[in-house]
Amino acid sequence: MMSSRSIKGLTLLLAVSAAGAVQPDSCEGGCKGARAQVLLQTGSVGRYRFSARGSGEEFKDVQRVASMSLTDQSALVEDLVTDVLATGQPLTGTQKEIIERLNETFVTETLPELQKLHDSDQELLNVHAAAVAHCDVDLETNSQRVSTLNSDQNSTESAHTECLAQEASLQSSEKLKHEELTAYLKSLQPPSSMMPEQRAPTPAMDDFVAQNLEFFKSLNSSYVSLKERISTVQAEVEAKTAGCAEAELVFDEKFCLWKTEVENAKSNYLNCRTATLTLYNETLKTAHSNAESRRADLAAVLKVQCFLKMLLDGTTQEKLKECTDAEHTSSALDIAEPQLPELNQRVLDGLGAPGSRVQCTATALSVQQHYVVHREQGCAGPGVYGTSIQTWGSGEDSAYGAGYVDDDLEGCEAGCSAHSDCAGFVLRDSDKRCSFWYSGPLSPLAHSGYHCYEKISM
Repeated sequence: MMSSRSIKGLTLLLAVSAAGAVQPDSCEGGCKGARAQVLLQTGSVGRYRFSARGSGEEFKDVQRVASMSLTDQSALVEDLVTDVLATGQPLTGTQKEIIERLNETFVTETLPELQKLHDSDQELLNVHAAAVAHCDVDLETNSQRVSTLNSDQNSTESAHTECLAQEASLQSSEKLKHEELTAYLKSLQPPSSMMPEQRAPTPAMDDFVAQNLEFFKSLNSSYVSLKERISTVQAEVEAKTAGCAEAELVFDEKFCLWKTEVENAKSNYLNCRTATLTLYNETLKTAHSNAESRRADLAAVLKVQCFLKMLLDGTTQEKLKECTDAEHTSSALDIAEPQLPELNQRVLDGLGAPGSRVQCTATALSVQQHYVVHREQGCAGPGVYGTSIQTWGSGEDSAYGAGYVDDDLEGCEAGCSAHSDCAGFVLRDSDKRCSFWYSGPLSPLAHSGYHCYEKISM
């Protein structure tokens, strides 16, 4: 028979292996660990009686063993096996049942729970890897919108360029008309301006008047005609100039829409990758750490099972050495690192580089911005609390969380409205700051003491 120390050790292990205290009359069917609990609650093994719901020194022992790692519990069982070897006494039926129930708990609860925790870590890692990949999906979607806007601004630029060419042609025509009139006037040869000495209705005076009258009639007709042509061209030039000015405004607006969308797409993509890669790397580090611990737990459990089998089959020094020296490895608890997409430089470069040929400001875009307030909610987005903007798409520092103190909502609204990559901001009650900028899409989430201001374009 086992020593009292061995019996107590096994019963303590069994007490902590079963999930919760089960009353004898409340367990039906295949209730896991129920029979073991009945033994502990109502049975007596050797001179020890244990209750999983009891108190006193016995229950303190249960708590002590429960706080052990599986590796420590493995060492405890190894000590028990050594003790059995020393006494050389066979196990009683009750003791064998305790061992069988303990082994059943390892098989039906402990090992599946290890695998379940591993699978949960792997699934979470895969979710974060998918979030990294989804940044590329959003980039491709935004790239299509950028391409459409680029086509629009190219069309309006071509229209403006053509308008300027037509304006230049009309201005050239106007210049030619002026030159034509000037050349005509310079080429005029008026008749003699000397009036006859005798200022009387003489044949000489008749001839003088007739010649000059004919000349000035022709001059008047030609001069008026040429002036009218000049006036017509001048009107066309003025109309074309006004049209080109309007076409330039349309082009400026289309250009700025394209430019801000390019900046928005680049900023959102880079911010998305920063946020999701941070989460992924933190999860990967934790998952590997957990996997290492679980592999140690698995080895400990398999060693315990080997020891328990020894107790049932008969303990020998050779079997003890075999269990002690056995190495247990399992790829089932390895973390499979998903393949992450590289930075999509091809699509980023394909978005274009608009430059600064047009000075774009918030007022250059004829779009009014309004804000919807979500009280007691944070601006949750792609990350747990949304994707913060540390740097604007233009490359400027956003002064995230540092500017606009003392509840300066107007300043925060103006700051967010000035940048197309800003989808909203958060006002924090604790310090009345509101310069917590976030890119979209937003999905406000309950967060006490925080208020999300979501930008809406009208």
